[in-house]
Amino acid sequence: MKWLQALKMAPQSAELFYCIALHSLFVKGDSKKAQACCEKALAYKPHFSEAAYLLCALVSQSSAHKAASVAESFEATDRTCAFTYLFKGVHDL
Repeated sequence: MKWLQALKMAPQSAELFYCIALHSLFVKGDSKKAQACCEKALAYKPHFSEAAYLLCALVSQSSAHKAASVAESFEATDRTCAFTYLFKGVHDL
C-alpha cells in the first residue's frame, strides 16, 4: 500500500517505478510487473541506466533478441553505458 501512496504523490517518478520493479522482482517474484515498471521508468527518464539494465536482464530470460533491442534503444540515448554490449553481444564491439 505504501507504493500506491507514493505513486499518488509522484505519479511520474522514474525512480519510484524502478523501486517498485525491484520490489516486485526480488520480494514478490513477479518478473512481469517488474518489467512493466522498468518500461514505465524508462518512459519517464530515458537515460535511467539502472532501469535499462534491469529491463535487459528481465527480457533476456525469454528473448536474447529482445534484450539486444532494448540495449540498442538505450544506447541511442546514452552511448557511454558499457552494459549494452553485454546484451548486444561482444561481436558488436
